[in-house]
Amino acid sequence: MGRLVLNILLTFAQFERELAGDRARDKKAALMRRGLYVGGTPPFGYTLAKGGRLVLDPERADLVREMFDRFPSVPANQLAREFRSRGCTTRRFVTKSGRARGGWPIHTSSILNILKNPIYAGYIVHRGDWIKADFEPLTSRAQWDLVQKVRQSRFPAKRDPVGNFLLGILHDEQGRRMKINGGSGRASGDRYYRSEYTSWSRDGITRRVMVNADRTEQLVVSALQAFLVNRVELKDAVLSLGLYSDEIRRLLRMGHTAAKRVKTMDRRQLRAVLLALLCRAEVNTAELRLYISCYELTRLLGWDGVGLFEKSVVKPTRAADRVHVLHAPAFLICGHPRFALPIDPCPAQAGVPKPWLVEMLQQASELRSFMLANRSKSISELAREKRMGPSTFARLLRVNYLAPDIQAAIVDGTQPDDLTCWHILKGPMPLDWEQQRRLLGFG
Repeated sequence: MGRLVLNILLTFAQFERELAGDRARDKKAALMRRGLYVGGTPPFGYTLAKGGRLVLDPERADLVREMFDRFPSVPANQLAREFRSRGCTTRRFVTKSGRARGGWPIHTSSILNILKNPIYAGYIVHRGDWIKADFEPLTSRAQWDLVQKVRQSRFPAKRDPVGNFLLGILHDEQGRRMKINGGSGRASGDRYYRSEYTSWSRDGITRRVMVNADRTEQLVVSALQAFLVNRVELKDAVLSLGLYSDEIRRLLRMGHTAAKRVKTMDRRQLRAVLLALLCRAEVNTAELRLYISCYELTRLLGWDGVGLFEKSVVKPTRAADRVHVLHAPAFLICGHPRFALPIDPCPAQAGVPKPWLVEMLQQASELRSFMLANRSKSISELAREKRMGPSTFARLLRVNYLAPDIQAAIVDGTQPDDLTCWHILKGPMPLDWEQQRRLLGFG
């Protein structure tokens, strides 16, 4: 009975919220149909009078008129430099909460945003309809149309998200969205994803990040395919929803099928899948992170492959709204000519190398070359030719997986004193270099 009453109350509460939202939207649409400004920060060149009506700002209305008059013959960046040299800024005001806003210099992006706003021609656009505004315009409709033609000729339309299917998904480690750069025009070359130039990052310290688009897109697709065929990691992601049944067990077996479908998709289909599956993708100096929606992952595993896979219109519950983070180690960021292998210069006071450890490294390198030269033979056959057991042969081959700085320390004699061949050959050998350092005592 308690749950029944609670559900009834929650249903009515949700009904009241949606009803209030509908009324607010209807009120806003009615004001816009009458040509009235519906609130918010007034556009540049206008101020809000009593009653919420827009009136001209005498200090900045002439600047807007000058922008529309001179833009067809003068580039926007030159206009921005002239306005800044004259000390022109946005209007400074104080919000109801007491915060000071405005007073910022006029940049090229500000001018371009002003020039494409139809409110300066005396119109309000509501759901594709142009409505005559109830305030004084700052330019004519003919002048506004001329400016749009010039602006479109100088600045082509936004990049096609199908051709650049990570637009809106890829971010840098600072959280800035990455836009596409290059790959079009007469001198079309490589495409790059580049961080947005946000206002808070203009401190001279936080630099923008740029990655090669083709390599990043290939890494995203390959990492997703590898994740779908990795049953252990796939099971962890699906079971994070707290469900397990015969249906879930069947979905886990569909990972290989889903990976094959992803491999054969074109860019349009990949764009739809990534928009549904990835909540976010982030790139930093060492890896690419994919934030995978577990709810959409179960939908992808159960998808029959017919049509276009798109994000579900049904919002998952709070319990089902889980995210699995997929790590793909890679050095993608351009402009960082750093040595990728973690090897430090040999210290001046190097220790005395232990000959048995150095000999183990040399023997592992020789066995690796021997195995690559005889790829048609099995491990057992190769070990028999070298007169050793298959287990010893395999363990020596595994020494080649040691981190480069660990191998350099063994050659220099700076390894921990208690490190022996037994620890390397008989102990566990994780593929992660940081785990190797901690396990073998390199700190």
